[in-house]
Amino acid sequence: MPVPEANEEKVDSTATIDAMLKTISILENELDARRREVQELHVLLQQAQKQLPAGKAETKPPKLRRKSPGGKNSSAPRKS
Repeated sequence: MPVPEANEEKVDSTATIDAMLKTISILENELDARRREVQELHVLLQQAQKQLPAGKAETKPPKLRRKSPGGKNSSAPRKS
């Protein structure tokens, strides 16, 4: 009886699609929340920069050290 088997696959597919759509919706909401947080942080940063003495707001941030390709405690030889 191939018909019931195909019907079960359709039900499984529908459930999977519904679950994925729900996950997408949740992730879109999370993304919107992160975007709002970033906007708020930009406003706070601008306000903080306005309170600094002249010239201090334009200084460059310190350079960040990059991790070596082999990791922090890697004993692998470096490429030349």
